[in-house]
Amino acid sequence: GPNPSTIELPLIDGAWSRFQCWQAPILAPELAASFPQIRIYQAQGLDDPSLLATVILSPLGTHAMVLRGGEATLVSSLPRQHDIVLVRPTTAAGFDCQLFNDQPSTPVQPYEPRGPGTLRTYRFACACTGEFAVAASEAQGHAPNVPDALAAVAIMTAYTSLLTERDVDVRLQLVANNAQVIF
Repeated sequence: GPNPSTIELPLIDGAWSRFQCWQAPILAPELAASFPQIRIYQAQGLDDPSLLATVILSPLGTHAMVLRGGEATLVSSLPRQHDIVLVRPTTAAGFDCQLFNDQPSTPVQPYEPRGPGTLRTYRFACACTGEFAVAASEAQGHAPNVPDALAAVAIMTAYTSLLTERDVDVRLQLVANNAQVIF
């Protein structure tokens, strides 16, 4: 974006790291204008340039995913309890994928960063069920509503887009009328 800012995010080891962040176009411009309470940013580590992150500010609180090599750390605040921040590691270590057929499985290769390529944007609509929308709203103590459900969809999309941008040069973007397929 045109005006990057500096933020600090917690890491799994308890340390905090500085990031330069800018607005990420995960919501189509018209969708972002219709839901200004949902803001999505991407970030690059300043203290450790190998760190990449996405930060989402929404009615569901503040959420972030920090990538370091093949590991991801999820950071979540709880909007009804502003002083609580959850930091969770997510890693494939110890994950054993079982295939139940006669075909031999291929071992998972370690993460190898890709070089820069041509960034492509894939625009898509993401629908959700009424149950998903109710769960997103009730977790916040709200009656079911579109902004909470769209925020939950945007969080998942931002996390996925950070990975696909890093790994295959693909940005995901929710289409302008995505709110019409929420319920």
